[in-house]
Amino acid sequence: MLTAYEAVSQYRETFQRIISCFTSKTVKLDVKGGYYPADDPYPLTCNEGLPFRLAGPWGVHLLLRQSYCIVSDPNERNSYRVSTVEYSYGLRQSDGSGIVRYDWHPETTPAQTYPHLHVEAVRGFDQLAISERTHLRTGRVAIEDILRMAVEEFGVTPVRDDWEAVLRETQAQFERDRTWSGSEGKPSTPSV
Repeated sequence: MLTAYEAVSQYRETFQRIISCFTSKTVKLDVKGGYYPADDPYPLTCNEGLPFRLAGPWGVHLLLRQSYCIVSDPNERNSYRVSTVEYSYGLRQSDGSGIVRYDWHPETTPAQTYPHLHVEAVRGFDQLAISERTHLRTGRVAIEDILRMAVEEFGVTPVRDDWEAVLRETQAQFERDRTWSGSEGKPSTPSV
């Protein structure tokens, strides 16, 4: 059984553990006092809302934003859990320009209630109607997937030897606890 405070602390500690695999610097994670159930979501602010450098020769930076609510755990009486209500995970170049950004923000952009990708480093697509504003539909994306992609495709170098085990463990927990997956976005009514 987790109190609301314990559920948020666990959520914050999980992100801190994930981030520690990819930078030797301390990255501040702030839940803005969001330790108690409330009607409005709380922001998870990482590095004061700014991208932070990941280890590796190319200077790739990560922008990580989430909003969450504290909800009753349906599997355990008098227990709480954290539920993500929106996210934005972006990889940026050392000059600050974007590479890719995965978003899900159904409340702030009702026309795009589904998870989607923005390709920000677009070259050679002059004849196509694609820009950084184009919403390319995706399924729900975990931060662990973004960081694996950063290693495999963008030269990010993990700073911990156990990074793969950490990502496997934290993503397995996320997948066990999530209430939806897929590309349609979170259902507006509970599914059976």
